[in-house]
Amino acid sequence: ELANLASVRSDAGNSDADSVSLSVAAEAALRLSMSAPAVIDDGGQRRVTMTYRNSGTAGTRATLRYVLPQYLTMVNAGGASASGSAYIFDLGNLEAGASGSVSVVVAASGPGDARLNHSASLRSTTSNLSADAVAVSRIGVREEVDLTISAPDSMYTGDRFTATLVASNTGNVATSGTTVTLLLPDGFTVTDAAGGTVSGQVLSWTLNLAAGASTTLSPELGSTPDAGGATLLADITTANGVTESASASLHVDAFTAAILRAGAQFSVAQ
Repeated sequence: ELANLASVRSDAGNSDADSVSLSVAAEAALRLSMSAPAVIDDGGQRRVTMTYRNSGTAGTRATLRYVLPQYLTMVNAGGASASGSAYIFDLGNLEAGASGSVSVVVAASGPGDARLNHSASLRSTTSNLSADAVAVSRIGVREEVDLTISAPDSMYTGDRFTATLVASNTGNVATSGTTVTLLLPDGFTVTDAAGGTVSGQVLSWTLNLAAGASTTLSPELGSTPDAGGATLLADITTANGVTESASASLHVDAFTAAILRAGAQFSVAQ
């Protein structure tokens, strides 16, 4: 309780005084802050923490609400109840001067460098008191590529065949100037480069792949005139040097004029 006092005195010595008493009602005052990692790796998990406080002179019942940003999924809600993308903590009665914190564990999956806007609100359930907090994270860049190659595992000398290469961007960021190379064994030739460039025994392509995209390359090749085993070697390399390799084993069988003559001379007695 506060007392306001006032007095007055005249030059003749007369005086008077009066007072008024005021009562100041106790009131809660809510405060909220949030901490989140600056970067959450694509496919990784991190913790987001919210710290609350009642810095007022009265208690109040309160709830804390966290909204999950796009590209994040909840791994551990820390006891909060879910309502769509919102997670609500019932803090009960928050006494004057009381403080605490809650946290959630989230996982990221999205484009590299995507912005993640965390938001939280602390609300009194018995008055219109509230406090808000925000934090920003970004998804880490993940540059990954993959390559597969397939071809007939057996053929005759001099045969033409198609090799199939599938180049994929399995990361979360576009890759420009990615190179795919195919090294041919000695004696093998290129009959259709499928848009690639031939230099000696090396066939190469330069690709721009969006995140999650893939492309199929189907060059036509000619087998060696010599029988035996051989291996096609392929590589994919991004402009930043991320590399993956693949291979396909072949077996070349002899198919000679002598075999043809032997077949033509074979007959069945009538």
